[in-house]
Amino acid sequence: MRKIVSISALVLALGMFSCQSGDKSADAGIRYYRHLRFSETPFDLYTGNHELSAREAKTVNHYRFRYDDQSMLTALEFMRGGELLKGSSTGASRILITYEGNKETHHFFDHNGEPAQRAGVFTAIYELDDNGIRKGLKFYDKEGNLTENRNGIAWFEWQIMPTEQVRENRYNLEGEETVLNEFCPFYELRFDYNDEGWVTDMANYQGDTMYNCTVENCGDIGVSYFSFKYNDAGDLTSFEVRSLTGQLSNLYWGWARFENKYDENGNVLERAMFDQDDEPLAGMSVPVTQMVYNEQGSVVERKNMDIGRNLINHPQSGISVVRYVYDESGHPTDTLRFNSDMAAL
Repeated sequence: MRKIVSISALVLALGMFSCQSGDKSADAGIRYYRHLRFSETPFDLYTGNHELSAREAKTVNHYRFRYDDQSMLTALEFMRGGELLKGSSTGASRILITYEGNKETHHFFDHNGEPAQRAGVFTAIYELDDNGIRKGLKFYDKEGNLTENRNGIAWFEWQIMPTEQVRENRYNLEGEETVLNEFCPFYELRFDYNDEGWVTDMANYQGDTMYNCTVENCGDIGVSYFSFKYNDAGDLTSFEVRSLTGQLSNLYWGWARFENKYDENGNVLERAMFDQDDEPLAGMSVPVTQMVYNEQGSVVERKNMDIGRNLINHPQSGISVVRYVYDESGHPTDTLRFNSDMAAL
């Protein structure tokens, strides 16, 4: 198993980094990034990838990190210039964070700056241990009542194991242990991290033993762990699903692994998907999706392709090409759909 980075050290490093002005930001306590680092658990801290200068952030879609005088993250916003945008990978255009004692509270807002739900949750409150490491997370509705998110989870519990893995368990409102979601019906999970703090494995456990999930939606081979690989910039390049014996294994959607290709800005240019026989994805899905971006970092075209990179119609929708139109501020205004002959649908 890979060694997990000390989370308290990560917090300190991020805080120190946020206070360095250098050439990247003219604003003390503010950093700008094109993307957020890949994560599979809310245990992970928000981490930016592909940093921008304050000047670049005026015209490019970005995540703005704001810190207080103690280098604690107080806001995460998806923006262009000074305007909030839809489409944040967090599910909220703005997240405001407050701290009190051993509590870290996240409040969610939409692109209009109005309080909003994220995945069925109005407020999320982390419980921290004496070292500031996350050990629990509970969800609340607008009235302040404990609630479940869209996957039926009311709270998470985490523990750093003697193996230096992070153990995760989830519970519903009745206090019963529950699965990650209906398509990944896993109970206890354990996460491994590399020296950079990037998650490298997510494994299913029962007690202290890694096991194969063989229930419905886990495929005919069974699912034991996910494996993740990155390029030097920290972009996720490979996602693999494997059984206890290391064999590729299909998830509910019929794929067992995918590969991403990126441009220099960390935008995904292509995703190629494969099944458990390591063959290009077929059936009711497409094996290759390619994306085109404008100068501001918004996706302007998405193409469905076969493994030879020829346009194909999606087997279910009949769509081959989708084009996205935005206003000057970066807000979507229209979506155009075409088949492989470029006839409008």
